[in-house]
Amino acid sequence: THTQRVVKSLGELAGWEKLSLTEKNILILAALLHDIAKPITFKLDEQGRPCFSDHSTKGYWKGREILMQTFTPPVPFFHREVIVSLIRFHRLPLKTDDNNKVEKLIYMASQTTPLYLLALLAEADVMGRISPDKQNLLDRVKLFRDFAKEKECFRQPKSFFNDHTRVLYFQNQDLDPQAEIKDNTKTEVIMMAGLPGSGKDYWIKKNMPSLPVISLDQIREEIQHPPSGDQSKVITLAKDRAKDYLRKEQPFIWNATSLKYHLRQPLIQLFTSYQARCRIVYRETLFSQILKQNQSRSRVVPPAVIYEMASEIDMPDLTEAHEVVYSIY
Repeated sequence: THTQRVVKSLGELAGWEKLSLTEKNILILAALLHDIAKPITFKLDEQGRPCFSDHSTKGYWKGREILMQTFTPPVPFFHREVIVSLIRFHRLPLKTDDNNKVEKLIYMASQTTPLYLLALLAEADVMGRISPDKQNLLDRVKLFRDFAKEKECFRQPKSFFNDHTRVLYFQNQDLDPQAEIKDNTKTEVIMMAGLPGSGKDYWIKKNMPSLPVISLDQIREEIQHPPSGDQSKVITLAKDRAKDYLRKEQPFIWNATSLKYHLRQPLIQLFTSYQARCRIVYRETLFSQILKQNQSRSRVVPPAVIYEMASEIDMPDLTEAHEVVYSIY
């Protein structure tokens, strides 16, 4: 199969023997899982040809779900996140469309993904294909390598003038990556993130007991609103309280699961618009322990809901916030 050929090709690549055992294991797992979402994304296009729309993103979710919930002992958190980031971006070295868009994607990928490993995975992916177009695709991988080396993000994340410039660059489509923007932040917002039962409340009590907390769960209790269905009223109330703290330049904690990028991003843009620095604190422990701890909460979340949430986590990273803390225990 293609996947077997990709794994075999890894060991034949120049540079493979120079990798550490950990790097080799990460690449092998990424290769085994890189097309994991193809079966669930399979469709025929208008010409009757098979297509797999967005299988990289869905593979990023599915790969994490598998590695988080089924491996015993579990794959270490930081190794797992490199593996799923490789899955997410495994087609990036082959892109040749809008140069500005690809440049930003490369800088984005470098924040979570060692690009030297991504290039090896892409090369093995090409070698594992049965295609007359292999050389053209390998040339694209070489261009990707050369670009990442030139921009000094091949073996380390793309660097920016400061944290604030990095956040604004990834928020703003038109900002130059070489821009030097003064950090004018006047306050800080801590955004908690993690599955129900992951210990977000415990982290707050232990580390920031004196800060005011905006908790979506508490607001639901106050207005007797169910946790399912339309949450717009809850979010509006929470945002109003946030704006009040932001106007006063009062640091506070936003306490919610915050597991989806499209939910975090508007909030972070709101915080930065009030000149607030944003720190995301992501909490995680063993998945079995999360399910167990959920049962001891005053507001128990149905296990089926936790499984569903865990199947589509968008891990917070430095493209979103001034600082990201991974509190793994």
